[in-house]
Amino acid sequence: DVGPARYLKLRQLNQVHRDLKAASPNEESVSNILLQNGIWEHGRFASTYTRFFGETPSTTLRSGP
Repeated sequence: DVGPARYLKLRQLNQVHRDLKAASPNEESVSNILLQNGIWEHGRFASTYTRFFGETPSTTLRSGP
């Protein structure tokens, strides 16, 4: 069972992950993608993201489409 707050956080994590995977590292930055998803605390989010996906957001971005 997942509560509403946890569900929204997981949804946000997965949306950012999809956006990072689809973006070109030459045209986008992690900061821009996070801001587009309404994330203002980049360091805190990056820590949560790394625990969840096992890599940093910048690594995901560099892996590209």
